[in-house]
Amino acid sequence: MRLVLLTILFFSITLRLEAQHLSPEDKTTRILFLFDASGSMLGRWEGEFRVEAAKRLLSEVMDDLKGTPKLELALRAYGHQYLKEEQNCEDTKLEVPFAPNNEDAIKERLKKIKPKGTTPLARSLEKAGSDFPDDPNARNIIIIITDGLESCDGDPCAISLNLQRKNIFLKPFIVGIGMDDKYLDDFNCLGTYLNAESQDNFKDALETALNQSIEPATVILELMDDSDKPTETNIPVAFYNNFTGNTVEEIIHYLGPDGKPDPLKVDPVIDYNITVSTIPPIRKTNVHFTGGETKKLQIKAATGYLSFKCRGFNGYKNLEVLIRKKNDPRIINVQEFKRQERYLTGTYDIEVLTHPRTRFAGVQIKNHETKTLTIEAPGLMTIMDGGKGVGAVYQVAPGKPDVWIMNFYNQGSYNLQPGNYKVVFRAKGSQGSRFTSIKTFSIRPQAATKIKLF
Repeated sequence: MRLVLLTILFFSITLRLEAQHLSPEDKTTRILFLFDASGSMLGRWEGEFRVEAAKRLLSEVMDDLKGTPKLELALRAYGHQYLKEEQNCEDTKLEVPFAPNNEDAIKERLKKIKPKGTTPLARSLEKAGSDFPDDPNARNIIIIITDGLESCDGDPCAISLNLQRKNIFLKPFIVGIGMDDKYLDDFNCLGTYLNAESQDNFKDALETALNQSIEPATVILELMDDSDKPTETNIPVAFYNNFTGNTVEEIIHYLGPDGKPDPLKVDPVIDYNITVSTIPPIRKTNVHFTGGETKKLQIKAATGYLSFKCRGFNGYKNLEVLIRKKNDPRIINVQEFKRQERYLTGTYDIEVLTHPRTRFAGVQIKNHETKTLTIEAPGLMTIMDGGKGVGAVYQVAPGKPDVWIMNFYNQGSYNLQPGNYKVVFRAKGSQGSRFTSIKTFSIRPQAATKIKLF
């Protein structure tokens, strides 16, 4: 019975974990076409009105999308209800709500849209945030078809970023109709800009956006050792949306029995910043994946191990070690003395927080090897009298200045590394600095040294 319960629990946990990592093709994809029907769309484009060319080409794409599983489409237009002279910045409307198999409904509605007014792109994006059903397991995507910039003093980039950070929709695609490259920067802050200089380019750009929206990408993440072999594994890896900074996926890297990593499905709509949580961490930015393709991503992450031991009994409690890269004052890790830790291969400066501190300079961490550093066992300094007061311990050596090691405030026992020392102490009730007591002494490993101050 116990075995059966454990088996049920295991599969229950497995199903919950798999639910947390739904790949893109397992989710419903909702694509909202945000269609520019402002007056400028009446301009000519290869012998045709821009709006008519865009309608025709978008309708052809609707036919191609028929029968696509787990796909829902919607259409919102703007600039088509009021004349340009009215400068109506609320001129945006959801013409076809989301539903399965509504390609024909979108085609029919497109036929009735006539360009008239201004370009309230920011307001349309803001309204579009409410067009998507509340469904945490859906992929919400916007494809903007436009020939111009915002004309209502709104900030479409700020609105887009805010809605993306709230996970309302993924990074939008912007298909720019007959626009100049000078608008690239204006649209890159909004999403992924695809410039359609010609009608052929328009269809290619639209198909690119749809391919990225519908087809998942597969990444084979190989963590390479110093011999450029993918043997590194069991390391946390996080994928971040490089546009919003939101966390998209977190995994512990895995190698199967065949020594190969398992494929990971990722959403190609967004670009990624990837952090491999080695010590120190490795970061790779602006990583792009293509829908329907498998990409092998190799990241150099050669590691070795660092451990510590004490030559004899370690009297310290909760001893810690500061780890720095060689000749770099910044601390990259605080390691527990009793715990082995993993680091990128390289050279490190190491400081064990003994009294006095034990330092190891230029320690080499090699791939797949464990470097073990040894400290001397401490001895015990025991203050026999003096009560409460203010005391300090200095390390002393002939011909050298005394080096301050620590302060103390009560009589008691303190661990010190082997060596020669001086204790300076003034009792709390003494009336003047002349009552300071100074004693010299030596500490031997694993031995107690008793000190009488008075």
